[in-house]
Amino acid sequence: MDPVRVKFSLADRAVPGQVSGELFVDRDGSAVINGTGIGSIKGIPLFVYLVRVTTGEILAKTNVDPNGTYNIPSTMLDADDNHYQVIIDTRNVTSTYPYSMSILPEGWNMVGEDYGTGNLAGSGVKNGAPELRVPVRFNAASPSIKNVNFGVSVPVCLKPGASGTPDSYSKLGITTKQSIDNVNEKNVKWPYTVPNGHIVLDSETKGFVITHVTTDQRNALNAIPGMMVYNTDLKCVQIYRGKAPKIDPKRIGWNCIDRGCNED
Repeated sequence: MDPVRVKFSLADRAVPGQVSGELFVDRDGSAVINGTGIGSIKGIPLFVYLVRVTTGEILAKTNVDPNGTYNIPSTMLDADDNHYQVIIDTRNVTSTYPYSMSILPEGWNMVGEDYGTGNLAGSGVKNGAPELRVPVRFNAASPSIKNVNFGVSVPVCLKPGASGTPDSYSKLGITTKQSIDNVNEKNVKWPYTVPNGHIVLDSETKGFVITHVTTDQRNALNAIPGMMVYNTDLKCVQIYRGKAPKIDPKRIGWNCIDRGCNED
């Protein structure tokens, strides 16, 4: 009997690949890609592409959600192919991704990328210059890659304080100092010299400490808008913004206080 020749195609190793992750405004300068999730920059939407880099073919495409997360839906891919990349860009293209570098609005910078978990192309934070693209290679037994995260940042801007005559002055002060030599031209003493305050705290040797809680303890609180805590898990001061804040309405619930510009 003549031997039977069996021909295998790429489809024999085809897997339903999925990729998910998050885009962060990452200002802390640490080696971890983290921060506050962001889904658009200056009103410009952000797109996520799964691209075969050898041809530029767009195999899947989705938007970054308002909270910064994204999920590339299940796409049939070759588990043996190591030429796939996940790319984030402000440009909206179809069929083919022709660019060698992503672009961001003026003033914004790329911070870095993380390979995520379940990615055979690498692990941890990607080395080299940030470029908002991560190589991905799928495990045929478990073709789901998670936490492929990206970081962007904008330089912090400093704005001058409000000018003009204060509307009111503080009436209550707490201090550990023996005395405060702070008298204005009308012979008014501290804390009445501090404008636009309600309570003034002052000390040379003490610091102001707010409530320390874990994330689980914070979640158990009956939070109201404006409540502040120090989260010992996230190591940041958080403020509860409620369910429908008027300013930056996408940042609901608990958020770490992050220095930035009003235009972010």
